[in-house]
Amino acid sequence: MTRYWQIHIWTALGLCTASQILLAPYYTGPHVLVGVICLAGAWGLAAWALPLPRQVQRPSVFQVALALMLVPFTVLRFPWSTRLCLGLVAIGLTLAIPKKRLCQAASQGAVLMGIVGLIQAAAVSLYETFLADKHLAIPLAWFDQLLLPLCGLPVSTVGYRVFVQTPTATLALIPSWDQLALGYGITAAVGMGVLLALGGGDHRGRGLLRAAALLVGYLLLRRWALLTLVVFLRKLDVFWNPYVTAGTFLPVFLLAGGLAKLDMMRLSHRMEQLIHPPRSSPRERWGIASAIAAASLAFLSLYLVIPGPANFGPILIDEGHGRWTSSKVPLDKEKYGRNSVYTYTMLYRWLSHYRKVRQLEGPLSSEALADCSVLILKVPSTPFTKSEIAAIREFVRQGGGLLAIGDHTNVFGSATCLNPLLREFGLSLNEDATYELRTGGLSLFWPSPMAPSPITAYLSSPFYFLTSCTIDTPFSAWKPIMGTGLLVKRADYSQENFFPRSSARSLSALASTFGVFCQLAAVSYGRGRVVVFSDSTCFSSFCLCMDGYVELWQGILAFLSRQNCPAPVRAVTGVLSLIGMVLAWAWLAPHRRVQHWLPLCLGVMLTLLISAEVVREINPILHPPLHAISPFPYVYFDAIHSKGVISPHPGEAGAPPVDRFDTFFIWTERVEAFPKLVTSPSELARGRPYILIDPRSPFPRRYLEWLRRYVSEEGGKLVVMGSPARDLEATRELLGAFGLEVESGEKGLVLLEGERLSPDPRLPIEFSVANYGLGRVILVSDSRFFSNVSLGGVFTVPDAELLRRYEVVYFLLENLCGLGG
Repeated sequence: MTRYWQIHIWTALGLCTASQILLAPYYTGPHVLVGVICLAGAWGLAAWALPLPRQVQRPSVFQVALALMLVPFTVLRFPWSTRLCLGLVAIGLTLAIPKKRLCQAASQGAVLMGIVGLIQAAAVSLYETFLADKHLAIPLAWFDQLLLPLCGLPVSTVGYRVFVQTPTATLALIPSWDQLALGYGITAAVGMGVLLALGGGDHRGRGLLRAAALLVGYLLLRRWALLTLVVFLRKLDVFWNPYVTAGTFLPVFLLAGGLAKLDMMRLSHRMEQLIHPPRSSPRERWGIASAIAAASLAFLSLYLVIPGPANFGPILIDEGHGRWTSSKVPLDKEKYGRNSVYTYTMLYRWLSHYRKVRQLEGPLSSEALADCSVLILKVPSTPFTKSEIAAIREFVRQGGGLLAIGDHTNVFGSATCLNPLLREFGLSLNEDATYELRTGGLSLFWPSPMAPSPITAYLSSPFYFLTSCTIDTPFSAWKPIMGTGLLVKRADYSQENFFPRSSARSLSALASTFGVFCQLAAVSYGRGRVVVFSDSTCFSSFCLCMDGYVELWQGILAFLSRQNCPAPVRAVTGVLSLIGMVLAWAWLAPHRRVQHWLPLCLGVMLTLLISAEVVREINPILHPPLHAISPFPYVYFDAIHSKGVISPHPGEAGAPPVDRFDTFFIWTERVEAFPKLVTSPSELARGRPYILIDPRSPFPRRYLEWLRRYVSEEGGKLVVMGSPARDLEATRELLGAFGLEVESGEKGLVLLEGERLSPDPRLPIEFSVANYGLGRVILVSDSRFFSNVSLGGVFTVPDAELLRRYEVVYFLLENLCGLGG
C-alpha cells in the first residue's frame, strides 16, 4: 500500500514539473490555463497521498503573516510559474489555520508542491540566465552514431554536424542541448532532489544517484525516439511542443518511484515541521539572513549597472567602411525607391537633436576619435585595419562608448568585418538568421521582468525584429535582449540575401538550432562600454519611428554616454554574494533540519522579486534619457483610437494594404518631420499635428475634452481621416465634440461648416478645414487615399500618377499642417 501512495507523490511531482514546462518561456509562450490545471492536479494528488497529520497544531502568527505577505506577489508582473507557486504556498498556509485534519492534509499538499515548484522555477530562471543560449552539444553526436543505425539509418559526422541517410534524402543534423531538453531535465532533477531530501529515508543519497542516472539515460533515449519520429513522420515541432515535452517527461517520474523509495510518514512529519516550524536557533536565523542577503547581492551583481562619469561629447558615425544604410543619403521629395529609405538618415537627424553628430569617411584613428563620446559602426563591408582596431580598443578603454550594428547571415560581410574587432571585447556575431519558432516568421521581444536592463528600460511595448543574427557573449556580458522561442538557421550563400530557403517546419531545419538566443549584448572594457546589436534594419529610416526602435535607442544612448563606475561594484557584490552563500551553508548545513526551508525558500524568492522591481526602477534613474538640445518637429499619430495599422512588421495584425498606412507615416519624414505614435496626451507638445486614421468609437469624455483644449488653447492641428462607408458615425461622434457636422459627399466625408479644398481635381480626394480657437480641424474625405493600397509601399518607385498622389500628401503636411522648411 505504501508503494501505491508513493506513486501518487511521484506523479504529483511529474505534474508539477509539467506545469513548469508549460509555463516556461524557452520555446513557446506560457500556456497558463493548462499549467494551472497541472499544478492543481499536483496539489490534489499530493494532498491525497500524504498521511493525515497525527495531531492538529495551533496556527502561529508567522503563518498568518506569511500567507498575507505572499498575496501581493501573485498579481505583480512576474513569471507565471513563480506567481502560481507563491499563490499555492499562500493557500497552503491559509488552510493550515483551521483545526481540521482534512484542511491540514490539503495544506501539506499545497505547501509541498508550492515549495517544489518555487525551487524548480528558480532553476528555470538560472538556466535561462546562464545556460539557455548555449546550444551546441557535440557529445550528443557520439550517441547519434551509436543509436540511429539501430533504426537502419546510416550516419556519418563531419565536425559537429551529423549526416543521416534516410530513404528519401540525406539530412544534416546539429545536435543541441535543446533537443535533449536539458533545461527541463535540470528542472526535473531539482524536483526529484527536493522530494528525496524531504522524504527519502536513510538512504536518500543513494536514491538520488539512482534517480539522476535514470533521468540522464531517459533524456538520451527520449531524444533518440523523438529524432526517429522526426525523420520518419516529419513532425519537427515535437522537440519544442510543450505538450509533447510535458507528456514525455511524466514516465520518468513513475520509473523514479521504483528506484528511489520515499518514507511517507517522514515526508508527512517534515511537512508538519515546515508549516509549523519550532523556534529556530540564532545560527539558523543568521544562516537564513545570509542566504537572503547573498541572493539579493547576486541579483544586483548581475543586473544593477552603476554608471561612472557622463560623457556627452560628439557622436561619430563611421561612413568609411560600408555604404549600406548610409546616413548621408537625402530623405526628401526628390528621390524614391528602396535606396532612399533603407538609410540611417533619420537616425542621423534624431541623434542631431541630442548631440553634435559627425560622419567620418576616412580611417578611424586616435585623432578622429579624440573628442568623441560614442562611435557607431554599422554593417561594414570593408575590414578594419589593425591600427583602426587598436585605436577603437583604446578609445573604449579610455571611456568611450562603442555601438556595433550587425545583421543577419553575414550580409555584405558585416560579421566578417566586425568580428576581429568584437573579439577584442569577447563578443562575436554569428552567420545566421533568426525566426519565430512556431510560425517561421519575424520574431518579437518582450522585456523580461526578471532581467531588467538600462538599455531596455524605455521599451513600453514588444520590440519587433526584422531578422537578426545571434551573438556569442562572454560570461560577464550583459544580455539585455535574450530572444525566446527562436529558430536559428545558418546562412545559405546560394540564395539572395543569404536567407535559408527551407521553411521553419521542413526537415532541413534539423540543421538549425532553436530556443533562447542573445540578440543584443553589452560589455564593459576599461572605463568604456560596448553594445552590439544584431539587426540593422530596425534603425533604417523607413521604420526607426515605429515599434519601439526609438525607445531602444534612448536606452542605448543613455548607456553608452556614461563610463563605467571607477569602483569595481559588480565584482564586489559578486564576491560578497559568494561569501554570504558560504556563511549560509556553514550555519545551516550542520543542523540538517527542514524547518528553515520554508522561510529560506520564500525569503530568497521574495528578495529576488523585490530586487527585480527595485533594479527596474533604479536603472532609468542611474541612466536617465538624454535631453534634446533642439525641439523635435513632431507629427503625432494616434495609436489608441485609430484603427489604421502603422508598422514595418509584415504580419502586423494581418492587416491588408487598405488598412495599413506605413508609407504615409514615413512620408512625413520627407518634409523634415518626425512621426510619432502616441498613446497618451501627456506626450504631445504644443501646436503640433495630431492625426487619427479610421477613428474607433466610442470616445471617452475626458479624451474629447482634452482634444478640444489641445486644438483650441494649444494650437494643435487635428487631422481626421476615415472611410465614408465604415467611419461616418465615429467621425460624427468625434467632431461633434467640436460642434462640427459631418456628412458624406461626392468624394467622401465633408465638414458642413468647413472650407473645402481640392489640391488636384483629377484625384478622388479633398479636405475640409475649420478653424477652432488657436488651432484647426482638418477632415480628409477618404482615408483609403492615404493607405498603402493607394500610395504603394515605402520601396515603390513612383510613376507620374503616383507622384501626383504624393503631392497631395505634401499639400496636407506642408500647407495645412504647417510642416516642412
